[in-house]
Amino acid sequence: MAGLLGAEARMIPLRIGLNLGGKRSLNFRFELMDHPVATPALAATAVAQTLDAHTRGLGFQSLSMQGNIKLAGHPAIQMENVIADLNPGRISQYVGGMLQAISLNPFEKPVFEGISLTIKAEDRLDLSGIAGVRLLKARAKRGEVLPVLVTLQNIQGVRETATFNLQVSSSAAKGKAILMVGDGFSLMAADPDERMIEVANLGDVVRLLNGALRNNHAYALLVQAQPGAGLRGARIEGIPPTVASLVSGDGASSDNRLQRRIVGRAVLPLDREVRGLSQLEVEIE
Repeated sequence: MAGLLGAEARMIPLRIGLNLGGKRSLNFRFELMDHPVATPALAATAVAQTLDAHTRGLGFQSLSMQGNIKLAGHPAIQMENVIADLNPGRISQYVGGMLQAISLNPFEKPVFEGISLTIKAEDRLDLSGIAGVRLLKARAKRGEVLPVLVTLQNIQGVRETATFNLQVSSSAAKGKAILMVGDGFSLMAADPDERMIEVANLGDVVRLLNGALRNNHAYALLVQAQPGAGLRGARIEGIPPTVASLVSGDGASSDNRLQRRIVGRAVLPLDREVRGLSQLEVEIE
């Protein structure tokens, strides 16, 4: 064993702002050891202990978080999450998971410049479920806007209807398509291509994290069972299958050849957590 007297380990600043239902605000400053395994765990522990000490813990509450992770030489990674259930530990797990994806990337050692989080705690459950989805028509033309009506229901049973205006890609193929409406996490879990997108460097990881679907947004995705393409950490959407086959390399054997192609996308930002997934069949003309 060997050591160096007087040397100081590199530390990563972590700032947490905690808003307790608008009644009072607290600010915390931490210094985390810069280590690929320890840093995510330490950050998650700091968030968990801050919430345990100053919020009600188990019970009816919602936690909304916004923040960013700053890396040298890369755009800031934006974080956004809403937790509305009896498990406040989901917030700390989310923070730890984001940091782990960065620190354990196989391409290069990230240089963290700082982590900043703002968490707001409310004594209510800001949660809605997707209770239904319907279309004004079952057929859509390529290039047109397809209205999609989604019904949301909160835990008190109150329903509201919102409308997506989904632009159908002009490159969509004639025939069947599947409309998927859901929260970001449910859509990622249902996506067979979620693990098929290749990344080649840390910049790809940053783009992938910044483009990840959120759980406080409802999304409408129109997909077709035709090859798409994944390149450098992102889907390439709205391109014809012939071009997708060229980008994907040597046909079906290519690791980044996707099973489905997204030919329409719309987003409905919400101020609460949303859960659920619904699917409808659409005929593309």
